[in-house]
Amino acid sequence: MKNGILTALIFMIFSCSANATISPHLSSEPIEVTNDELVQYWTMKFNSFSFNSEPKGKVASMPKGYVKIRYLIDSDGNTFNASVVESKPVGVWDEQGLLAIKQMQFAPTTDNDARVPVYVTTFFKFEQGN
Repeated sequence: MKNGILTALIFMIFSCSANATISPHLSSEPIEVTNDELVQYWTMKFNSFSFNSEPKGKVASMPKGYVKIRYLIDSDGNTFNASVVESKPVGVWDEQGLLAIKQMQFAPTTDNDARVPVYVTTFFKFEQGN
């Protein structure tokens, strides 16, 4: 009997925590903007971020390349739904680009009082490496 109650409690705790995933806050339907148009709606709160270099030296040894990532900036300035649109060499820089998007936070511009959520595609070019 006690094991059944304990199992039920554990199940309820895990069920609640699974439903507590963070989802985007949308004040309106998101619009698609270009990188040039983004500055009309949102500005980055921080101008720098770091890349994960585990194992040590991995990033420095990677070939030059790029990755384009499309993502949502919600009404709170947080990023969601990041996906790789294009990369070269294919797959090499995807993880690093997605990590960068996760670290980005945005503030609405003075022209964006409504905090309009947007989809935008960002291009990351990686010059270090071989």
